[in-house]
Amino acid sequence: MRAETAAQGRSGRKGTFARLLVPVVILSWSLVARAAGESGGIVTYEEDYVVHTFTAGGTLVPPAGVTRVEVLVVAGGGGGGGSNNARRAGGGGGGGEVIYEPSFEISGPVTVTVGAGGQGGAGNAVGGSGGDAAFGPLVARGGGGGGSGNTGGLEGGSGGGGGATNSANPIPGGSGSAGNDGGSGRSSKGGGGGGAAGAGGAALAAAAGEGGAGLHLPQFAHVNGGWFAGGGGGGAGLAYAPGAGNHGGGNGGPSGAPGVPALPNTGGGGGGAGGNGAGGSGASGIVIVRYLARQTALRVYNDVSLAIGPAIVAAGQGPEPVSDASSSMDWSSAAGPDSPNKIQVRIAGGALPPGLRLGVDTDRAPAPVVVEETARDFVTGIGSESATGQALRYTLEVTDFGALSGGSTSLFIEYTLTAQDP
Repeated sequence: MRAETAAQGRSGRKGTFARLLVPVVILSWSLVARAAGESGGIVTYEEDYVVHTFTAGGTLVPPAGVTRVEVLVVAGGGGGGGSNNARRAGGGGGGGEVIYEPSFEISGPVTVTVGAGGQGGAGNAVGGSGGDAAFGPLVARGGGGGGSGNTGGLEGGSGGGGGATNSANPIPGGSGSAGNDGGSGRSSKGGGGGGAAGAGGAALAAAAGEGGAGLHLPQFAHVNGGWFAGGGGGGAGLAYAPGAGNHGGGNGGPSGAPGVPALPNTGGGGGGAGGNGAGGSGASGIVIVRYLARQTALRVYNDVSLAIGPAIVAAGQGPEPVSDASSSMDWSSAAGPDSPNKIQVRIAGGALPPGLRLGVDTDRAPAPVVVEETARDFVTGIGSESATGQALRYTLEVTDFGALSGGSTSLFIEYTLTAQDP
């Protein structure tokens, strides 16, 4: 609610006259009430959104009335390939497939599956492919494992990088069915695994291939800055440089060192092994769901006029507080009996002229509330209910005769429906 306030003062032998007008000029106010009854994953609140982050399988249970959600589904990344001697190198694992739906329709609880990351290859073995992830019918495919020695990378959501022997002949990376292909390896340098937003790099003259770029979704920045499904870097045998992983993918290992594991819950691919090492494991996937918290309408209508007249003649003397009950308020709440809401009131902008106090009351409030800049609990214990036409009684009184002065200001009064304190 927005209210305009004006005060006028006159000093002299007859004392001071103060008059306060509070006309309500905005007839409706949209407020956010925290959703009630939601569960599934790790539930957090970010500004106007409810966010469910699943790092393991579970079930999303939305609150009543939520029928569309924003969904991110990231499959597990592939593991990096292994190596069994200094003249071989493993390819980087491919990032898991990423599915993003900005407005996905749901009709009730939804089953969530989070895919595991693929195991890194041991010895001269290829890396394991990542596990699939799902949000109901949305299924994301796991990333392909990295190749090893003469073996190419595996196909997957993004393909794994090709392995390498000491031969200059290229060993291809795996193809990406939803992301990007893995890079080819050659001459003791593995190829980089493909990422959700870029292909894996092929082995260069003096270095293994880098992992492909991941996908950036800044609204999910609470996980790895919003980067997902980067490819793992290729490993390097002999004296060559390993390839770097990208956006959650693990770095490749130098000669004699294992590949670096990918960052958990990013869907990144593991790094390929250097000569005589094991590949790094791929990252597990993640599912993130978010939606706007339920909106609750709160209306205040009609004009309010409060006046303290010229009967004030000396400090501590004057009329009784004046009241106006011409405004009323409606509300509705989605909260259940075990998670009640409350309405708070505060002056959100401007300030009362000095020497005056404004209060508000209604039949549902346990006691009148002084309206200040700090939010005060007003009506508490609101469950799944609504109240229509609750009269708001505004009361104005003098608190300091000597502080009264002329002038005018704008006053914004805000009512907010929020979750009840535990």
